[in-house]
Amino acid sequence: MTLGETGKSWSDAEIALTIEAYFRMLRSELEGEPYNKRAANRKLQEQIGRSPGAIEFKHSNISHVLREMGSLYIEGYKPRSNVQEALRNAVQAERQSNDDLDSLMLKVIDAPEIGPTDYVLAEETAPVIEVSEKVFQGHSVGRIDFPRVEAMKRALGLAGEESTVEFEQLRLHAAGRKDLAKKVQHVSLSEGDGLGYDIRSFNTDGSSRFIEVKTTRRSKEWPFFVSRNELRFSREEPTNYYLYRLFQFGKPKQAFYTLRGSLEESCVLRPYDYSAVPRSS
Repeated sequence: MTLGETGKSWSDAEIALTIEAYFRMLRSELEGEPYNKRAANRKLQEQIGRSPGAIEFKHSNISHVLREMGSLYIEGYKPRSNVQEALRNAVQAERQSNDDLDSLMLKVIDAPEIGPTDYVLAEETAPVIEVSEKVFQGHSVGRIDFPRVEAMKRALGLAGEESTVEFEQLRLHAAGRKDLAKKVQHVSLSEGDGLGYDIRSFNTDGSSRFIEVKTTRRSKEWPFFVSRNELRFSREEPTNYYLYRLFQFGKPKQAFYTLRGSLEESCVLRPYDYSAVPRSS
């Protein structure tokens, strides 16, 4: 006997079964165990009477809520917004009750560090990511902010920067600008990490290209962090500022997309932390 009917709002019982199936698959993915998305979808069809597409969309809604919380999610279910409030509340409650997932997610984030890879970087278009104010409200619900944990992995960031230096040299060399290829500089190493960018490169006409590199092992929709210096410099040099977002780094299909100009224009920014000292009385 099924619970739902097409066209009607999802009941609490339907939501609970869908979340249960999603978290079962998420746990398998984190543990490196195989699982079958189609089989899970078919089972839910039998249980709740929803179409395969409706179930797929609901699972993508769950990914969206987990991303709001700064949590890992099943990358095969691309985050989709327009989340039912009852679903959001149920997902947050389920995530908080599964505190053992924290250690599994940290293990994934803390996987052995990698250096520059032999895989060639491929450029893709930037993703269209659905964002709402709920991202800013819900993000604090999670106990651990996993995008930030990964962003602090200096060895991963350095490997991405070194791969980008090589990419820029090859790009300029292929364009017939061997002279400029020789001048590409990894300035975060040679001059320090507070300039607001990592690599000083060039466009083929000889103009400067200031590149900030953000690297993740996860999908292209995974959030990244920008510093106050990066934001400031992107305002000062909007014409020549480029952010390279490397994703799936270390995998055969590793790639990147580019955001150009002021980060205020190219990104949705959320205020994060402040440096603080006690106020004098």
